[in-house]
Amino acid sequence: ILVIGNLILQFALLILNWVTSEGFISWQYTKNPIVDIGWTLTRDLSNMFLVIVLVLIGLGTALKLNEYEVKKTLPKLIGIALLINFTPVILGLIVDASNIMMNFFLEKMSGFDAMGRTLEAQYSIISQTLISGNIILGIVPALFQTILIFIFDIIAAFVIGLFTALFVIRYVAIWMLVILSPFAFVSSLLPATKGFFRFWWGNFINWSIIGVIAAFFLYLGNHILFNSSKIINPNAMPAMTGFSPSFTAFTQSLMPLGIAL
Repeated sequence: ILVIGNLILQFALLILNWVTSEGFISWQYTKNPIVDIGWTLTRDLSNMFLVIVLVLIGLGTALKLNEYEVKKTLPKLIGIALLINFTPVILGLIVDASNIMMNFFLEKMSGFDAMGRTLEAQYSIISQTLISGNIILGIVPALFQTILIFIFDIIAAFVIGLFTALFVIRYVAIWMLVILSPFAFVSSLLPATKGFFRFWWGNFINWSIIGVIAAFFLYLGNHILFNSSKIINPNAMPAMTGFSPSFTAFTQSLMPLGIAL
C-alpha cells in the first residue's frame, strides 16, 4: 500500500519538476508560431477597427458628444495605433519580470528533495512500529499508519497535480491574452468597450503573477518539509496510556506534511 502511494506521489513530483524546468516548453510566452499567427490576424483586424473608431470620432464631434470629441479621443487613437504594433514587446517585459521572480523561488527548491526525504522516512516509521511490538501490537498500528500515510500521499499528489496544471495553463492563457492584446488596446478607446480592456488587463496581470505566487508557496511547503523534524515538539505531547514511542515518531513525520499541504 505504501509503495503504491509513494509511486503516485513521486510521479506527480516528477511531472511538476519537469513542468517547472526551463526546458519544458522551448517556445516563448509572447513570440512563437501560434502567437505570431494569431497576433498578426488580430493586429490587422484592430487596424481596421481603428478606421471605424476614427469615423465615430468624426460623428461624435459633429454631434457635439463630449465623450467622442477629437481633442479627447484622437491623441489616444494615435497612441494606440502605435502601441498595438509593439504589444508583444510590452507584454513580454511584464511576463519576463514575473518569470524572474518565479524562477527565484523554483531554483531554491533543489528539485523537491524535501518531499523525497519525507517519502524515505515513511518506510522507517512503519518498520519501527513493526519492530516495537509483537504480531498484534506491531501489525495493527503499522497498518493504521500505512493507510493514513497512503491517504496523505494521494492528497499530496492531487495538490501537486493542481500546481502542475496551473503552470501548464499559465503558458496557454498568456499566449491567448497576447493574441487578443490588439483588440484589448483598441477597445480602451471607446467608453462602451473599455470594460473589455479592463477585463483583459486584469486577467493578463493575474496570469503573470500567479506563477510567482504558486512558486512561492511551493518553496514555502518544501522549506517546511526540510525543517519537519523541528516543527513538532515531541516533549509537548501529553503522556497518554497506550501510545508507543513509534506513535510520536509517526506524528512528527505526518504533521509537517499536512502543514505543508
